[in-house]
Amino acid sequence: TLEVATGGAPTSVGVEVPGGSEKEFLVLVSTSSLDTDLDVTARLPAGSEVVASGTTRVRALADTEVVGLLPGALGGRPVPGPTTLAVDAGTARFVGLGPAELDRAPESLYALRTIGLGGDELARQAPAVREGLLRWVETGGRLLIDAAPGAGPVPAVPDAWQPGAGGRSRAGAGEIRLTAGAMAAGRWAGLVEPTSRPTPDDGRRRGFGGPPLGDALAGDAGFRVPELSWLVGFLAVYVVVVGPGLYFLLRRRGRPELAWAVIPLVAVLFAGVSWAGGRGLRTDTQSVHGTVLATGPHGSTAVTWLGFASRGGSSVELRYPSGWVATTSGRDVPQLTALRRVHETPAGPEATLPLDAGQFGLVSARGPSGQPGALVVSARSETDGRATGTIRNETGLALTDAGVMVGPAAVSVGSLEPGEQREWALDIGRWDGGPPAEALLWGPDRFGPDGETGFTNFALFDAAQRSGMIDMERGDAVGLGWTEDYRPPVQASGRTASPEGRTLVVGSSPVLAAGARSTDVSIRRETVRANGGLASMFRFSLPDGRTTDPAKLSLRTAFFPVEVWTGEGWSTVNCTDPRCPQPGQQQFGGSGFVPGFGAAQPVCPPGVVCQGPAVFRGPVGPDAPIADAVLPEGAVRDGVVYVRMNGGLPAFLGDSGLALLEKA
Repeated sequence: TLEVATGGAPTSVGVEVPGGSEKEFLVLVSTSSLDTDLDVTARLPAGSEVVASGTTRVRALADTEVVGLLPGALGGRPVPGPTTLAVDAGTARFVGLGPAELDRAPESLYALRTIGLGGDELARQAPAVREGLLRWVETGGRLLIDAAPGAGPVPAVPDAWQPGAGGRSRAGAGEIRLTAGAMAAGRWAGLVEPTSRPTPDDGRRRGFGGPPLGDALAGDAGFRVPELSWLVGFLAVYVVVVGPGLYFLLRRRGRPELAWAVIPLVAVLFAGVSWAGGRGLRTDTQSVHGTVLATGPHGSTAVTWLGFASRGGSSVELRYPSGWVATTSGRDVPQLTALRRVHETPAGPEATLPLDAGQFGLVSARGPSGQPGALVVSARSETDGRATGTIRNETGLALTDAGVMVGPAAVSVGSLEPGEQREWALDIGRWDGGPPAEALLWGPDRFGPDGETGFTNFALFDAAQRSGMIDMERGDAVGLGWTEDYRPPVQASGRTASPEGRTLVVGSSPVLAAGARSTDVSIRRETVRANGGLASMFRFSLPDGRTTDPAKLSLRTAFFPVEVWTGEGWSTVNCTDPRCPQPGQQQFGGSGFVPGFGAAQPVCPPGVVCQGPAVFRGPVGPDAPIADAVLPEGAVRDGVVYVRMNGGLPAFLGDSGLALLEKA
């Protein structure tokens, strides 16, 4: 048995290696998106001894893009060494992908954000591998295909994802880009672009908050804590009965010696009442789940959190379907209970969850959902700040509290029965520190004491954002709905688990430009670099097939100065509004304060964007002025614009007016 551990429960797989030979094995081990340094240990145990072992340390570097290459992209050459990115934002490092990785797609590919392959290599893959690659793209991956733009459809790429004349196309949350033979020729420098990926507290994470996920699921399972007044009253009655109550009663009857027998009987009676009352705080529900179901045309992926209650102490044996990965690291959701072991079998992973008496255990796993259909969203925008479209439920699940989110805005469409479709419309403004989109959709006036309302579970929504299942950047419409009909395909202790719980069903679509110009809503904005809660670099991409005149594009922001990549370097863009302070005018004392959120106070003229050389110090809110800046020459490259902010944009200001738009 080969065991691999990264700090949590070891993941093991049965191995067999003939003497004198060498074999390679792939073991999928879940890691936290918050990990920056990871010690990985592999060992071969034999009883109480370890035959062999090895340890290495891996690091997640924010400025490094790890790119997977299929054999067709290499053209018989060895894997290239590190090279520069297309933007001065880090380094690209390459790894070869073989059958072991591809056969486990998409779960084996989520550590990669970019994959390169030959012009017809996608079509030559086995159907399961091809669907795994497309599902990886749909959930946010960047696929580089070494074909020439305009040479005809790319084999095996869906019609809706075929790159246009510019060689790019949006594909769900991801992108497909044609590299015109650059990989075959070995031209790697500047080929790979920086990508978006979850980081701790970056500009996309602005959740409403609420109770931790474990507490929310324990509440679903019926775990309740008695009111303090009930406990005090119960103890007061007991003290009165066994004290003055029995004393006066037995003295009146002239039998004080009976106290030796009556007091133990009263204690037994109150113990029974206490036991019955405590049992009432634990319902018969033994398991509960909270699941996020990300749907799309190439299958659905489920991330599920399962909670198990134990009255007397036991171990729960879990069996997951083939293709699933059990979570062994709990930093994303700190309340996860440590598994004893995870063992991979041909039928899927097996895990053991030890529970003490009275314990509520929480575990997580991810894999193909087995649920057919999708939550289909269409979105279009004709004018700046407005999007319209439809949302259709093709999942076969009855959805409630459904709605659509675009950036900081959201609209409810009510319930959606299977096959039902609704129209929606949204006015997307600036997010200036007010309620986030989920609060707008499900209503702060409906929040319960446990952070939920109806089917809505805000803790589950927040966990979905942290796991990367929901990404509400501008340029995408995200459809959501809640259901009780879905059950994760997990077996617990030999039987299929049918836990009570809720599932958040998710579907997304790019916002298409419906008119003659690209609106600020149809231009996708992604956070590609973030550090310590500051979103410091953004990527804007024009809608597919658009050949907009770069001179018509402008950057709209309240945060000056900013820098724009021109291909030759970063070019500084200053505010040209005469109301803006001139360089050298420092308006605030201290560092990093934002008016309204800190102690600093502005001393510049009212209504003026205040700026500093390294840290944004401008006013926020609906009255903060926003200026349009002219882009420098060379800023639009293949329909993409990169913007860098000195000091970064605080996470809670992630949508405050920063946009790219095309002037009429």
